[in-house]
Amino acid sequence: MDTGSGSVWVGPNTDSLRKKRLVQLIGAWHLIKYHTPEIEESWDFCPITAGRCVEEYLISRRELVQRFQINDADRIQKPKIAGLLVDAILRYPSLKLKPSPRPEHCHCRHNERMAITLGLSICAEGQPEAWQKLMSNPMFPGWVESQVYYLSQSPHQTREALIGMFEAICLAFFPSAIASRSNGNE
Repeated sequence: MDTGSGSVWVGPNTDSLRKKRLVQLIGAWHLIKYHTPEIEESWDFCPITAGRCVEEYLISRRELVQRFQINDADRIQKPKIAGLLVDAILRYPSLKLKPSPRPEHCHCRHNERMAITLGLSICAEGQPEAWQKLMSNPMFPGWVESQVYYLSQSPHQTREALIGMFEAICLAFFPSAIASRSNGNE
C-alpha cells in the first residue's frame, strides 16, 4: 500500500523500522570511514539514495511477510533481514563517488563492503562474544574480501542467495539469530 508520501506502509511499526534501518546504514558508513579514513576524500554518503534503499528493503520485507505468512507477533530471522537489506544496498548504493581526477577511486567496492558489514552486524546483534570469535578467525578478512568481490561482480543475485549466505554464517557463529522466528530483531 502506498501512503501517498512515497513511502511504503508495511505494518504497524513501519516508521520506527524505517528509522532503525536508516540509522543502521549511517552507522555502517561511519564504521567504513573509521576503518578507511581516506574514503571521505572521494566518496559521499547520499541520504536520498539511502532512503530509497530503505524503502526497497521495506517492500522486500512486506513480500517476505506475505510469502511466509508471518503475523505481527512473529519476528523475522536476522539472516533474512540481513539478506534483504544487502540486496537493497546493492540496488540503491548509498555511497556515491565524488568527482575526482584520480581514476583509482572509481574501482573501490565500498558499497559492497558496507553491505557485508551491515549484514554481519545485524546477524551478530546482541552477541559480542560470537562477533569477536568471527572477527578473530584468521580466515575472516579473506572471506569478507571474497564476498565483497562476489557482490561487486554479481550485484543482481537473488535475495534468497544473500539470505542463504547470512544463514550459513549464523549457523556457524550466531545460532541464536536463526533459532526461531521469534528471535529476530523486528
